[in-house]
Amino acid sequence: MEEESVEENESTDMSDNEDEEEEEEEEEEDVSEKKDKMEVDEQDEKQTEVDESDDEMSSDDEEEEDEKLDEEQSGLGLETLMEENLEKKSKVDSEKADKELQDAAAVAEALQPKGFTLSSTSVTTPIPFLLKHMLREYQHVGLDWLFTMYEKKLNGILADEMGLGKTIQTISLLAHLACEKSNWGPHLIVVPTSVMLNWEMEFKKWCPAFKILTYYGTQKERKMKRQGEL
Repeated sequence: MEEESVEENESTDMSDNEDEEEEEEEEEEDVSEKKDKMEVDEQDEKQTEVDESDDEMSSDDEEEEDEKLDEEQSGLGLETLMEENLEKKSKVDSEKADKELQDAAAVAEALQPKGFTLSSTSVTTPIPFLLKHMLREYQHVGLDWLFTMYEKKLNGILADEMGLGKTIQTISLLAHLACEKSNWGPHLIVVPTSVMLNWEMEFKKWCPAFKILTYYGTQKERKMKRQGEL
């Protein structure tokens, strides 16, 4: 009987131990499953965060691309608009310049003398008293035309034949400005060196009241003339 009870106790202990081991194994399995589940959840969360960040980055990239595209389009639009405005402005300026040139040409043509004598054309400009000699009638007409062009702020070319006194008419214009407008200069007359002496002699002959400076010579001589030493 004692042996049987001992065996029973041993079998009972063994069964208890097995139950405990099974329970421990089950608990370990539960813990492992929980850990696995937690790891899976963490991985899912991380993946979700990565996906969201990717979505945000892609969204930001798309917005940046849209902004760049809008800026490029607006820049192109502004550049095109500026080019169109410049073209319009240049066209308007060109048309305006052409009209001004046409108007000036029409005025200059209207101011041209209708004749070469005092009886065939109207002359209002008096001969300046600074001149030491008398002008011919056609020279007087030329003086009147030169002064009229000066008053209208127009350019003109005195295109008389050689020997008809273009130099004298120019000198008479400067003398008229001195007498009537108190404009004594200084005036700059640019001529070829071959006729420079002739111009100087004509000034001294026709209008000696003018002070003449012939700006010609070596570099040292020109420097001295600018300084008033010659």
